[in-house]
Order: sequence, then structure tokens, then C-alpha cells
Amino acid sequence: MQVLLAGALLLALGVFGALWFTKSKPSPVTMAAEPVAAIEPESSAKVSPVTSSPASADLAAQPQAALPPSPAIAALPKGFVAGSPQAQAWTRTLVTNLTQLDPKLQNATPELSEWWRNQYNLLKNSGPDGASAIREFLARNEDISFAGLPDSVGFSSLRMAMLDALGAIGGQAGIDGLLEALHTTAVPGEIAQLSHHLETLAPSQYRQELLDASRAVLAQAQAGDLKSIDVGSLFQVLAKYGGADAVPNFQAAGETWKSYAAIALGNLPDGAGVPALLELARTSSGQTTVAVWPMVAEHAATSDDARNLLLEAVREGNVPAMAWPDLARALGGHDFHINSPPATLPPNISYNNSHSWSFQQTSEQFIGVVNVARLSVQEINTRIGLIDQVSGFNPPEAARVALAAGRNTLLEELQRRPK
Repeated sequence: MQVLLAGALLLALGVFGALWFTKSKPSPVTMAAEPVAAIEPESSAKVSPVTSSPASADLAAQPQAALPPSPAIAALPKGFVAGSPQAQAWTRTLVTNLTQLDPKLQNATPELSEWWRNQYNLLKNSGPDGASAIREFLARNEDISFAGLPDSVGFSSLRMAMLDALGAIGGQAGIDGLLEALHTTAVPGEIAQLSHHLETLAPSQYRQELLDASRAVLAQAQAGDLKSIDVGSLFQVLAKYGGADAVPNFQAAGETWKSYAAIALGNLPDGAGVPALLELARTSSGQTTVAVWPMVAEHAATSDDARNLLLEAVREGNVPAMAWPDLARALGGHDFHINSPPATLPPNISYNNSHSWSFQQTSEQFIGVVNVARLSVQEINTRIGLIDQVSGFNPPEAARVALAAGRNTLLEELQRRPK
């Protein structure tokens, strides 16, 4: 009788243990387990639902880049040979396991998120076999949004995680996977991520491909093929890698995204976009032009043409009422930047007294931040003089308040400068 009771007790404990394990662990497709290395910092870029576009180039025809060493030797399970069917099956299993973290399908517990990170770490250290498995996933044009996860995994979606994994794998296998994604995606946020990884792995080698992809997707969006999508990343990539050559693209896109075009033109190095910016200001109207006149004001202290246009518009009452407060802030030292990656915000910038805008109609999002530290003493004095001139034309009350605040900020900066 005692033996039977002991056996029953052991059986009950076994059932309880099995139930506890089922609740606390996911149920992935399983293969050989390996120790997990330290997880690298992960991207937090935001993306939109995936939309495909035709490939714009033959990958086989791409020049081979001069590559840095791969980040690490592929960490395959013991006894697996790189390139073998066993290794390929193992990396496909890792990709399949990563698809199980879906907030819409199950309760995404912290334990599940931690398990996902371990699986992800194995994948991004799996070398060319992992790159091949990731390319197969990306080619299916599928995605899982991680929005709303109680325990963030550092990515907004599974596709964005896969792109970062290709960047971590590196070498020619990683680059080929990134290029394949570049030639098939129509998601601006993905193009921004791809530009970061390709520039890291092969500096300057694929800038033309990045520019071509950005121009193609921007044209799709302008034609109305991509609805309710934020194209800010495309403006950023074009400005960063295209420079003055991107001016015609911004001029054409300015018909739809006036504030993005104004910010991109105004932030080009050496004032390369100022003539086009001034023309945009002369011909623009409506709510989405709110950033146009502030960008003109930013350049009024260093460009005679910008200063003349600004004072003429103020004198004749041609500045839209909605643009006045931000025009005043720009004179007082605010910089304007597109929020989308790759970010152009100066390092160590303060967000005190920052202002942000978001337009549902065009999906434009941008921010104005105080950055008086970049201004020379001469430019600060010129801006103070401009504020005094503009204030003399009896601007709206909100503009007068902003002008006064900006003038005080500039004076305080002058007092901090060495005498």
C-alpha cells in the first residue's frame, strides 16, 4: 500500500512539473540547443507594413565590395558543418522559432520574450547559413509587428530584426542579403536600416543603390501607390548620400511633402538647397507648409537672398499665420529636423523647449530643437538684429512672444561665450 501511495505521489509531481513547464516556456520547433552569447544592442527603428516593389537591379551583377572581417566565426552547434543540410535546417528552425513571438496570437510573456532573444542571438551568430535562412523569410514578404509587447525585444517588427541580424552576420553573405532586401522593399524605414548596415559593412560601395531605391519608392509614394506611409526616411537617405544632387528630387517631392522638402533643402551642407528652398517658399501655401518659412528664417542670418525674402514677406503680410510662431523660434536658434531615421539631430541636443509636428494628411513628422551652441557670435548678433526688425512689423501675439523668448535665448548664449 505504501509503495502504491509513493508511486501515485511521484506521478502527480511529474504531471505538475509538466504543466508548469508548458505554461512557462514557449513551444517552438526544436533542434539542437546551444549556449547563448551576449546579446548586442538592438535597433529601435519604426517601420510600416511591408509593400513590395520590383527588383531594380540584378544582384549577380553587383560589384564585390572590399569587406571588413566578418563580426565573428559562425557559432553552429557542435558537429554541424557550415553549408551542410543539417546547418541549413537548424538556421531555418531558428527563423521559424522567431515567428512565434506574435502579440496577436498568444500571451507574450516576459519569459517568451527572453527565449526569443536567445533564439535571435543564435541566428545572428550563425554565419552564411543564417543569412540564407533570413533571405528566405524576407522573400516571403511577411512581417510580425511587435507593437504592444509588454517586454520589448528592441525592434518594432520581425523584418527589422532580420535586417539587423544580416548586418551582424556581415561578410559577403550579409551584404548580399541586405542588397536583396534593398531591391525589393518599398518600406522607407527598412531602406533607412539597410543604408546604415550597408554603409557600415562596405562604406561608400552601395550608395548609388541606396539612392536609386529611395528615389524609386518616393516616386511610388508620390504617385499614390503607397497610402498613409511616412516617407521621411527617404528624404533623410537622399540628403545624407545624395547631397546637392538630391535637390531635384526634393523639388519634385515638395508638391506633396512641403515641410519635408523644406527641411531637407535647408539642411543640405554649404547652403546647396537654399535657392530651391526660397522658390518653395514663394510658391507654397496651406497647413503643411509650416516648416517652409522657419527654414527660410534659419538661413536669413547667413544668406542675403533668404534675409531679403523673409523681410519682404513679413513687410507685405505674406507669411501664413500658422508659420509665424515657428519662424520666430527659428530666428531664436531652433533647428528643424525630420524625425525619421537616419537621424540628423545633433548629438547631445537638449529637448527643452522643443516643438514637434505631425500631419495626418501627409504623414509628415518633424521636430524643432534649440541649438544655439552651433551659432557664431556674428550670427547670433545678426539674428538679434533680424528679430528686432521683424518685431517692428507688428507680428501676431504668439509670434511676438516667441520672438522675445528667442532674443533672450540668444543674449544668454552671448553671455556664456568667452569675452
